[in-house]
Amino acid sequence: MLIKVPQKGLKLILAASIVSFGSISNIPTVFAEGERTSQGQTNEEAAMLTSLEIDGIKLDQTFTPELKKYTATVDNEVQSIQLTAKSETETSQISINEKSVSNGKSVKLELQSGENNFLIKVKNGSNTTIYTLTVTRKLDHHNLLQNLKLSTGELSPVFSPTVTDYKVQVKNEISALTVIPSAAVNTAKVTVNHSPATAKGVEVKIPVGATEVNIVVTAENGDSITYTLHITREKEAVVTKPTDPSTPLTGSAPKPTDMETASGQQKSGQTKTSSGTYMQTTGIQQTATTTKATLSALTVSTGTWDSDFESDEFTYHIAVSSDVNTVTIKPTAQNSGSSITIEGGTSRTIPLDADNKTIISVVVKYDNSDRKTYVLEFDKTS
Repeated sequence: MLIKVPQKGLKLILAASIVSFGSISNIPTVFAEGERTSQGQTNEEAAMLTSLEIDGIKLDQTFTPELKKYTATVDNEVQSIQLTAKSETETSQISINEKSVSNGKSVKLELQSGENNFLIKVKNGSNTTIYTLTVTRKLDHHNLLQNLKLSTGELSPVFSPTVTDYKVQVKNEISALTVIPSAAVNTAKVTVNHSPATAKGVEVKIPVGATEVNIVVTAENGDSITYTLHITREKEAVVTKPTDPSTPLTGSAPKPTDMETASGQQKSGQTKTSSGTYMQTTGIQQTATTTKATLSALTVSTGTWDSDFESDEFTYHIAVSSDVNTVTIKPTAQNSGSSITIEGGTSRTIPLDADNKTIISVVVKYDNSDRKTYVLEFDKTS
C-alpha cells in the first residue's frame, strides 16, 4: 500500500538527510577520465610549448605559449638552423612538419632561399596545439663572373671579375666565335646577347668591323651587372699595291675610258675617286717597260702611311684622324719634263669625304705617251 507524503514533509526529510552528512563542501566529487570541470578544463594536461628557440637567431617576438605564429630572417649564407621545441609536459609528443622530434632537443633544419615554413605540432592525449614558424633566407646577391673564355681571340685586358669592358681583335676569316661565361655562384643567371648561357657557351656572329657583345649576370635577388666585349673583325684582305693601271696590258692596250671615266658609271674592278671618276684598281697586269713618268717623292700634310714611298709602287693606304677635313699632297717628279695632276687638277689641297674613306689619284705624264698613276687611299680613324 502506498503512503503519500506531503510535499512539504518530503523537503524536510531531504534537508535532514543532508545535515546528517555534514557541510556541503565536504561532499566528495568523482569525474570520469576527460570529464570537464566547472571551469571548462579537463584532467588532461594542456598540449603547449614552453619554449621555442633557434640557435643564434632571434624570433620576431618573444616566445609565449599562447602566441602561435613566429618568424625569423637569416642571411643567404645561412643554409640551415638548429631549432629546439620544448614542452614541460613529459607526455607531450612534438613533431616538425609531421616528423617526430625529441622534446627539448635541437634538430637541424635545412633552408632554401626565400621562405621556409615549419609546422610544429604538440600533442598530449586528445589535446593538440599547432605553432607555425616561418624562416626567410635572404636571396643571394652575387652577380659577378668567375671566368670568361672565348673560342678564339684574346681579351684585353686579361679577365678580372670586377672589370666589365674588354676589347677583342679577330682576323677577317673569323665570322663567329663562342662566348663561354662562368658565374661565381650557381644561383646567378647569365645571358649572352639575351640568350641563356650554357656550359658550352653561346655562339655569336661577328660581322666585319665593330661588334658589341653584352653578357648580363643576374643575381638571385634580381641585381644584375653587364660585361661588354668590343669585338673588331678585320676587313677582308685586298691587294694594297697593284701594278700601275695606266700601263698597257700584255698583248693589248686598254682604252682610256677603261681606266678612268667621268660618266659616273662604275665598271668591274674600278674604284671611285674623290673627284667622282672611276679608276681601275684590280685585274690589271703590266709588262716590264721603261718609264720616265714616275715620282721621286710623295708626301702628305698629315696621316700615317702603310709603307714607305717607292717610285715603282703605286698604291698606298694612309690613316688620318676623323677630324681631318683636307690634306695637302706634295708630289715630286722623277724627270723635269713630266707633268703632274692631282684628281685631274693642279690644286694640291684636296677635301676628304665625310665618311671613312677617300681615294685620290696623282697622275704623272711624260711626252704624252708615258703615264703613271699613284693612288692614295685615306682612311679616317675614330
